Amino acid sequence: MRQKPQTLIVSVLGLFASIALAAHTVLGQVEPTGGQQLQPRAYFPLVRKSPPVLNVVVGYEVSQGIQRPNNGVPLVSNRPTIVRVTLTSTVAHTNVSAWLHAFVGNIELPGSPIPALNNPRTLKAMANREWITDTFNFRPPTSWLNGSVTFRVRASNGADYWAQSQAQTFTFSPVPPLHVTVVPIHYTCTSGGSGTNVPASPYDYLVNNFTRKVYPVPTVTLQVRSPVAYSGPCSSGVPNPTFGDWIDMLDAVTAAWQADGSPVRYYYGLLNVYCLSGCIAGMAWLGGYRAAVGFTGFGPQHEEASETHAHEVAHNHEVKHTPGCGASNPYPDYPYLDASSRARIGNAAFPNFGLDVFSNIPTVYPYYANVFDYMSYCSPVWTSDFVYNAIRNYALIYNNAADMLEATEAAPRFLVSGQLAEDNAQLDPLFVLEAATNPTAQQMAFDNPAGVVELDLLDEQGSVLATHLIPLRKLSRPSPEGRTLLAFNTTVPFAEGVRAARLRQGERVLAERVGGKHPPRLLSSVQRLEAASGEQVFAWGADHPNPQALRYLVRVSADGGQTWRFLTLTDAPRITLDPNAAPELFRNGAPWLEVQASDGVRVATRRFAPAGSERLIATEGE
Repeated sequence: MRQKPQTLIVSVLGLFASIALAAHTVLGQVEPTGGQQLQPRAYFPLVRKSPPVLNVVVGYEVSQGIQRPNNGVPLVSNRPTIVRVTLTSTVAHTNVSAWLHAFVGNIELPGSPIPALNNPRTLKAMANREWITDTFNFRPPTSWLNGSVTFRVRASNGADYWAQSQAQTFTFSPVPPLHVTVVPIHYTCTSGGSGTNVPASPYDYLVNNFTRKVYPVPTVTLQVRSPVAYSGPCSSGVPNPTFGDWIDMLDAVTAAWQADGSPVRYYYGLLNVYCLSGCIAGMAWLGGYRAAVGFTGFGPQHEEASETHAHEVAHNHEVKHTPGCGASNPYPDYPYLDASSRARIGNAAFPNFGLDVFSNIPTVYPYYANVFDYMSYCSPVWTSDFVYNAIRNYALIYNNAADMLEATEAAPRFLVSGQLAEDNAQLDPLFVLEAATNPTAQQMAFDNPAGVVELDLLDEQGSVLATHLIPLRKLSRPSPEGRTLLAFNTTVPFAEGVRAARLRQGERVLAERVGGKHPPRLLSSVQRLEAASGEQVFAWGADHPNPQALRYLVRVSADGGQTWRFLTLTDAPRITLDPNAAPELFRNGAPWLEVQASDGVRVATRRFAPAGSERLIATEGE
């Protein structure tokens, strides 16, 4: 006969217990052996009982580069993010791992939960925000980072600690990407050496080493444009440009941006610079135009190049200097200063912590350490929330390509540039660009200008053909004498019969240019010379009573004259190009050239096609 055993319930962790009975168990029942009278034996599974789940309050810090303790810095959709979770305990529980759950509404997101990057760890009674290992750190997928997202954490060591946290919701808002176009500057030495100095590619260090870490954007894209050519002084064959050369190179890069239709891209002229005992590292417009110039940095690792790029392009976002270490015209109301009036990234009232979210082990930059805002001239640098938010606000207004008004069809336009410094005004020679215009980009130049002047275009009798408002913008650097420079580089509609141009404020004439009686005329061929180094020198001539007074704009075509790209503005009737450094210009042999000669107002244009190894001949006259 079968006998039902007495039921026993025993709670012992991780094992089965045995109760010695005089029988063996089949499916939990006791079966006697033979006809003997035996004490029953039974084996029962033990029920494991976990400790109760604790409801804990954790501290969340969601950072994409800089954050306040109250998470007051706005978050950007699709930007790499680190979620720091502070979980403490008076009991030092060991081997604790944590998981981050993410929800939209009540729906848990795909891939949720994710483990902390630094699982497992021992809980502490207190956490130091400066130490990345004192928090559980999560790198959520970018697919989570859109709109309102709710986070919740659970943690356990699988033994004596089980916990779940409160939920907290964060909002990630769209910000346009930062689009960067590198414009290599092919710099020909006029003194201090010979030949053409060209920055070597690739150029991704410009954005990867620093810019993408501190800009409030989801991504940074990088394109490379055909070069801009420039001639200036060198030292030991390395460019050593003067302050005036930096302005001229900035004008050339800005003209390239204007000629390309003022796209929603930041044009960055890049050059090698001789910098053994100090040098200028970059220059930019303070808002208004998307153009800047900077150096390739120090050594093979291009140290300081990306920091300079971030600094100068921030100027293009109408961000001024922050105080410290000689930075000119800083914000008078910058809030985070140390005893030496240097711009830190936070203070005791706003303990902002920087975070490099791109490093494998996120690097923390505490506000009280020796870290300064990168818009100062101090070092080492990170970003403050002050600058971070300023760039974000500007990008929301001007960098959204989808919101840009439709560009016009390409049409002839005058390229107009110049400078004003106190009582000294300069109106550069006029040139003609076949360029599209973007009304939004033009409006950008008029928002918060440093002033406005008027440009009159006059005919031969002195009658006004047209008048255009010209916004003045500040340059990022003052003159060597410490004067604030105002400048402009824009386009206005072309008009036939212009013989004079004047710049004025009200009735006061600031600068004037008058075309000569004899307009310039370009000769019918361009000499092509090959240097021993393989560089190509293209030289042309002009028929004019005063050839030295002419200035030239050159465009180049690599596809037989079908498309043209701005190449240079120059006082010399020649350019030097290195085919090895600019193979895109020589992919079909020698490039075609378009040369404009301006006497200040009158412009003569000719296009030249290759006609053998030694010259190019005109295909179109003036």
